[in-house]
Amino acid sequence: MAVHSARSNFGLRDAARRGYLRACAGDDYGRLFRCDYLFILGKTEGEEEEEEVLREANAFGDVLVEDFVDAYNNLTLKSLFMLKFFLEGKEAKQCYTHLFKE
Repeated sequence: MAVHSARSNFGLRDAARRGYLRACAGDDYGRLFRCDYLFILGKTEGEEEEEEVLREANAFGDVLVEDFVDAYNNLTLKSLFMLKFFLEGKEAKQCYTHLFKE
């Protein structure tokens, strides 16, 4: 599952991990169904925000940062990088879904 997310939406990504994405990751109730997810982000020129995203990526392992400016006008690029990621994946993907939260 790929989730488009603006770089600055740290709180929303955290809420998603604690909310509907818990069904994928498993929790006290067990894993409800098999799925993997990742948040698709672009780059920014802000050094402080870049470090915060890097810490988040290292902590959760569910953030993919690609080489384009993360802006609303570049949502098409974000979608293309998401498709590229799934098409070039080393493991077979049975399906993908695509959620927007910009």
